[in-house]
Amino acid sequence: MKHLLVSIFIFLFLPISVTYAQIGTSITEPGISIKTTPAYPEPNTSFTSSLDDYSSIDRVTNITWRVDGEVLTEAANLRTINLRSKDGGQPTIIEAVVTFSTGRTQIIKQTVTPRYLDIIVEAQTKTPYFYLGRSVPSVGSAVNLTAVLSNSAVDSNNLLYTWRMNNTVIGGGAQRGKNKTSITTPPGSEFLIGLEVSTLTGEILARRTVSIPSVSPSLHFYEKSSLYGLSNRSVTSLNLTGDSVTMQAEPFNLDIETYNNPDLVEWKINNVVVQNPNTNPYEITLTAENQTFSASTIDFHVRDLNSLLQGVRGQFKLNF
Repeated sequence: MKHLLVSIFIFLFLPISVTYAQIGTSITEPGISIKTTPAYPEPNTSFTSSLDDYSSIDRVTNITWRVDGEVLTEAANLRTINLRSKDGGQPTIIEAVVTFSTGRTQIIKQTVTPRYLDIIVEAQTKTPYFYLGRSVPSVGSAVNLTAVLSNSAVDSNNLLYTWRMNNTVIGGGAQRGKNKTSITTPPGSEFLIGLEVSTLTGEILARRTVSIPSVSPSLHFYEKSSLYGLSNRSVTSLNLTGDSVTMQAEPFNLDIETYNNPDLVEWKINNVVVQNPNTNPYEITLTAENQTFSASTIDFHVRDLNSLLQGVRGQFKLNF
């Protein structure tokens, strides 16, 4: 019995010997990665690749960079390197061979495949046909957005599109094949539209954010001739040289739906609403008949009463 107790005592209190094995390159350090800036470079543009090891357990003591298998000797031990992307769809393989203070090494790899991601912005607002600029969104107006992703072998119907406006996801989340969407312009002088395109397996192909300006609608008046058509020179004051003159009010950047179906559209002469016999509510014919003043103030007003910022008002002087 004594021999048994002694044996148990010796077994329980024998020192434990532990053997540590060196971890090789096949072990992945969870707190280290390569980050590019910008995150998704466009073709033939400059970008940087940086080693991010802030949450690494071990300290990095040596860094060797390889690009497409070629060692960058001049970049030895640098944490950030400057590179240039290739043509669209052509990958660049970036590797960082890292040695830790424990003596083990690890290869961190990243592939950068540049792609063009364009967002076509089509403001659904009105401008005259002779205006050489493009229409701009105004608060409450509709805007159509179309994504065009180049250098991708995947059909757009098999891609996920995540649209955002001012960091709010449109449609509740990623939508398959949704390369087009429409939004209503929010308040403010500008707003942000973001888009992320990914595969069905979750691989992000491209990401882009654009800033879109927003303006208040404005109003200009133009003389319209039965012989020459609509003048492209706006007026704020006009002398009536004949028996009559036809004027046309042209809103700039007013929502097309409001322009075509306004809740309120009216002309005033010297603050008195007049009945306009013209079939086009944006035109009025003025005469000198029964005028008791040397000049009249002509006022025009158009508005969507359900969206009060979708409207505009203006005036000009008619001299007799």
